Amino acid sequence: MSTAKVPPLQVHIEPNEAIELGELNSSLVAIAKQYKKFAIREGYATSNSDAKLLVSSVSPGSIDIGLIPEFIEGLSTAQIITGGAAGGTALAGLARGKEVIAAVTGFAGELGKLLSMFKSPNGSEKSAEASKEATVSDCNDAIAIAGPIANHGGSQTINVHNGDIYQPVVVLNAKDAEDIVSNARGVKAKLKFPEQERRQRVPLQWEALPRGDPKTEGARSPDKGIIEEIDLRPKPVFFSDEYTDLKDTILEEHGENPYTRLYFVDVEVSRVRGEVVSYRVTGYHGQTDMNDED
Repeated sequence: MSTAKVPPLQVHIEPNEAIELGELNSSLVAIAKQYKKFAIREGYATSNSDAKLLVSSVSPGSIDIGLIPEFIEGLSTAQIITGGAAGGTALAGLARGKEVIAAVTGFAGELGKLLSMFKSPNGSEKSAEASKEATVSDCNDAIAIAGPIANHGGSQTINVHNGDIYQPVVVLNAKDAEDIVSNARGVKAKLKFPEQERRQRVPLQWEALPRGDPKTEGARSPDKGIIEEIDLRPKPVFFSDEYTDLKDTILEEHGENPYTRLYFVDVEVSRVRGEVVSYRVTGYHGQTDMNDED
């Protein structure tokens, strides 16, 4: 076969800047988790321990990671790549090679569906649709897979290699990845706290933002802000786990005076007897000077 030394599934990443090793590892772990679900559902494996993706190659230059499924009993890694069966005929090897290609094509398509679930120009509509189908685990996996490009720019492609043809099944640019991460986080919040009141892209003005670690839970927070369209009075502000670094980012960018700017955030609103008692930041969409006429 012409696929002799080329793995059938390839993750191709071209970041604009270096990616932290943990981010790349999280992305690959998420792909492996999705493959386990796919392989068991489609009958390529009967348990998680049997549903494995193997790293067959890592190429220099851009980040090129070759993957192969280990689901055919009696075939080694090399035989899967070359399409040869141990002790079998060339025809049998060809048939099994086609089975591998069918599997990776199907799996790549499932990855595409997962990421497309959260990719849309209209995030709120897509999030509402995705919350009916996705699980918290799906949200975590989508965030991890798209995270390296969302955080560092560039592009990511997942290719299926069949014969002499590379077929790109998943193609993400930085904007796609950012949308996926943002929408997946929103859906995850809805799934974990379905009764929580939420507002998206509301302007937050800080009343108090002292230096120190942000609070993620509890009855009190030193950080206080005003969201006029919800309540004119300042309220304690907490941060979701995904945004615990936002406070430091704001203070680093605007020093000790972030109080002349508006920060556009997604928040969960906590009420007691109808009165707002606190906000929890679950998303961030940028900031602007309050005196900016634009």
